[in-house]
Amino acid sequence: MSSGSYIDAARTKQMKDLLGVRHIQAVLLAGALFVNHIQQSNVAITAVAITSHNPNITYWQDGKVRARGSFFYSLIISCLVGGYLTTKFDIKIMLLCSTVVGTITTYLTPTLVKYYNWQILIVIRILHGSSKGFIRPLVYSQLVRWLPPDELMLMGPVVLSSLFLGYGLIEMMGGYLSSGQGGWPSIFYFSGNIGFIWCLAYLGLGSQSPNACFYISVYEKRYIEESLPSAIRLPYRKYIPLKKILTCVPLYALIISQSANNYALQTFVKIVPLFYENSLQLDVQKVNLELSTFLCTVLLLKIIMCVSPFIALE
Repeated sequence: MSSGSYIDAARTKQMKDLLGVRHIQAVLLAGALFVNHIQQSNVAITAVAITSHNPNITYWQDGKVRARGSFFYSLIISCLVGGYLTTKFDIKIMLLCSTVVGTITTYLTPTLVKYYNWQILIVIRILHGSSKGFIRPLVYSQLVRWLPPDELMLMGPVVLSSLFLGYGLIEMMGGYLSSGQGGWPSIFYFSGNIGFIWCLAYLGLGSQSPNACFYISVYEKRYIEESLPSAIRLPYRKYIPLKKILTCVPLYALIISQSANNYALQTFVKIVPLFYENSLQLDVQKVNLELSTFLCTVLLLKIIMCVSPFIALE
């Protein structure tokens, strides 16, 4: 082996200990979960804000229940479809389109609800859920394409924990925004603005894979490619082992555990604020601040649990 090859190999190995483009991609993917979960939760916060300032308004409660159901029905279907489409199409374009659709529907919600009442909210939330269902499969697929396995153990859970940060921020800001001059529509404009900023950032810096990235170094690209299994390096797949997937017993254990976890989380985020406001007669700002504190604590604990094994090894 020539001296130049030794130098190239050393530089490639050195990339393991350096921050690089793969970490920029991880931050962008964390932002995708953060932004989309802010936009996902704004209806529940808005319902509490509206009924808090106008106790005689009851249609928002009924409309919120129907809209939430329509959102999750479309979310489940699009999530299943999104997992398949990640193997067929450009993930960057799909992730951008999903967030853009969610951002546009978020911006339009206050205006459409003002003129068409809560019935139009069901249509909006169906479109919203259809776009948001693609987010998690796309983020998961991007993480395994950009992060080597040893880094994925650390960065993966931290990235996925950003959804709690999104929940916590909208819970905390919702009460203050609704009490300001903009009223409850400012909740939607706030989450829409964050989505718009993320779309611009991902459009300029995001990439489907290391091979498609224009600003990654040759050494970092080689380090990522040598660390990943050959099946993950392929941008598209012609064959999906459905039989093996459907006969995998741990898959069903994960489905049950995730269903229970999401049920508890969604109950806490969407039902508990109404209970605090209606039954305990707490102010909307105090309700949102208390809930955001809990969610941020959960986020911090998750990050500590992810980092602690690596600190112990050191």
